[in-house]
Amino acid sequence: PRRINQTIQKLSDLRLTIPCFSSNTALKDEEDREAAVLEITEYIELAHELGTPYIRVLADRDAAPEGEVDDEKIAGVLAQLADIARGKNVTLLVETNGVYADTLRLKKLLDAVGREEVAALWDIHHPYRFFHEAPETTIQNLGAYIKHVHAKDSVVENGRIVYKMMGEGDLPIYEMLDCLTAADYDGF
Repeated sequence: PRRINQTIQKLSDLRLTIPCFSSNTALKDEEDREAAVLEITEYIELAHELGTPYIRVLADRDAAPEGEVDDEKIAGVLAQLADIARGKNVTLLVETNGVYADTLRLKKLLDAVGREEVAALWDIHHPYRFFHEAPETTIQNLGAYIKHVHAKDSVVENGRIVYKMMGEGDLPIYEMLDCLTAADYDGF
């Protein structure tokens, strides 16, 4: 906190911006939820001070869907966080991971929250790999909710996901990029 102004100046001098903070806390587990809200609140304050528009939020913990997640409770926590973010030019982005790699389910969650401070981060890997979701389906489901994208590539070998350099896996990367272009996506 005592060096925030120096950090802002250094970023400005270098003509750099920080497009998205990536919180690693998950809202899924009730016993961890209070700590998650506190951590994300700190991210909101920092993002506001630095002019960072987005914060990645994990509603489910792991990349692969495991166990159940209570959508109503997640929507309630996201609404609480949206209240904290209101007026700070910060948007919380729920990543397409875990059960929310099913982008129709994520869309329903975002619709239920119904706040401009909450949108989506499309990790192109997870919906395709875990739900065999076509990029067109992801765009159809999330469309304008997508504000930021994470990209990675992989293959499945012997039943295991093996991450690869971009273009060396079997994700339809060009098709995904074409879908983003068709949806007028212009973010990072």
